[in-house]
Amino acid sequence: MPNLFELVPSDEYIDMTMGRQYKHYLDPDELPKTNVEIMYDESIDNKSNSHLNAVYRTMIEEMSLSSDHLFHLRNVRHFSDKEIQLRQYRTKPNTNRHKIAKAVISRVSDQNDLLGVPGFFAKEGTYGSYWTMAGAAGLMIPFRSITNEITGNLINSG
Repeated sequence: MPNLFELVPSDEYIDMTMGRQYKHYLDPDELPKTNVEIMYDESIDNKSNSHLNAVYRTMIEEMSLSSDHLFHLRNVRHFSDKEIQLRQYRTKPNTNRHKIAKAVISRVSDQNDLLGVPGFFAKEGTYGSYWTMAGAAGLMIPFRSITNEITGNLINSG
């Protein structure tokens, strides 16, 4: 079985001001089979970096790091426990994402604080609409601004 966290070489790239960025593609046979249709509403403004930071830090506090991801970070990437804690790695789960979103909402001022925050969306369910999280499951790596604000997340879904 291949190492799911191994980088796959790529010959395709884009040169950007921050350096060369290589394109990698997912194996379509390995993509999740459930299809979630997300509508983008242009009338909702993106939130400021400080707002994103507050929501994402709250989200991180509501999540944990799986033992598999902890093992990978320690033994494959050779990070110390202090580095893992400092960088705030977490595992984005496949299930119960609505519970994380609900916990985040309970800690921020109200559910409208998730409007315009990438990764969160409202979904219709049996009992009405509710907030949940989009994206692949996997090792979540917080993306930080130059001022150390968490403004997004990268997911290693391998």
